Amino acid sequence: DLMHLGILGRGAIGSLLAAKCEISGLDFTLLSRQPHIKTINYELASGETGYFEPKHLAPVFDTKFDVLLVATKAYDVDDALDEWKNAISEDTTIVLMNNGMGPHESIQNKYPNNPVVAVLTSYGAYRPELDTVVETGTGNSAGGWLIAPSNEKEKSFREQLGRIFDSVMSPFTWHEDVYLPLWQKLAINAVINPLTALYKVPNGKLATPRYQSLMTHLIDELRLVMNAEGVRITSSTLSNIINSVVAGTAENISSMHQDVIKGRKTEIDLITGYLLKVGQRNNIPLPHHQRIYDKIKAL
Repeated sequence: DLMHLGILGRGAIGSLLAAKCEISGLDFTLLSRQPHIKTINYELASGETGYFEPKHLAPVFDTKFDVLLVATKAYDVDDALDEWKNAISEDTTIVLMNNGMGPHESIQNKYPNNPVVAVLTSYGAYRPELDTVVETGTGNSAGGWLIAPSNEKEKSFREQLGRIFDSVMSPFTWHEDVYLPLWQKLAINAVINPLTALYKVPNGKLATPRYQSLMTHLIDELRLVMNAEGVRITSSTLSNIINSVVAGTAENISSMHQDVIKGRKTEIDLITGYLLKVGQRNNIPLPHHQRIYDKIKAL
C-alpha cells in the first residue's frame, strides 16, 4: 500500500520537495499548470547533484492523493486548491507550506472535513533555471494539525507525515499547537521580508544600528497582536528569535526582496496584510506595520 503524494507548485520549494522525494524513493506526482519540464536537475547543500524525470499531472485528471503538499506562493493557494479539487478526496491530508497565514484561515471553510496540516521549514532553495533547483541551506521542519482527522486515524496520519518530512526535511518536529510556530514564522517574515525588500539589503544588514528602532517598534506591535490571539510571548523573546534568523541567514536575499528585484508580486498581503487584519479584529493599531505595508504596496 504505497502512499501517493501530490506536490502542488513547481517553484523553488516545490522543486526541492520533488528532488528530496525522488532521492528518498517516495511515490509522488508534480501537479503543475505550467508546461511539463521533462527533467529536473538538483544540487543539494551537501554538494550531491543529480536529475530525474518526475511524473506530471495537469488539472483535468482525476487522481486522488493520500497527501497533497501545497508549495505554491501564499496568494495562489486558494485558487490552486480550487483548480485541483479532483485530486482531493475526503481522506486526502492537505499540507500547507506557504508563508503568511491567510490560507490557513480560508482553508477551514473550504475543506472543513479534510485533515489539514501546517508545515514550516527553514530549508532554503532557489531555481536559477526553470529546470534546476539548488538547495541553499538545510534546517528543520515542524508541523501540526489545523484540522485534525478523527481520533482513530489521527495517529497513523501523523506518523505518515512524520515519515515524509523526516525523509525530505529532517529533523521534523510535531507541535500539538501549531499556531505558536506559525505566529513565530509570521513574525519573522513580517519584519525581515518587508525591511530587506524596502531597503534593498541582504538579511544580515538588519543587524546594523540603522534598523534597530524600527525593528523594535515592529516587534512590539507584533507581540500585542500575538498576545491578543492567545500566543504567549514577550517582546524580548520575539526579538531574540528574529535576530537569530537575521544572523543565521545574513547572506540571504529574502524572498520578498527577490520578488521586488524581479518585479514580481510580493506576498505582503498574506504576511503584513494578514497581521493588519488580525490587528483590526482585536482593535490594536499597528502604525509601523501599516506604514511598511503601504510602502511595499507602492513599489
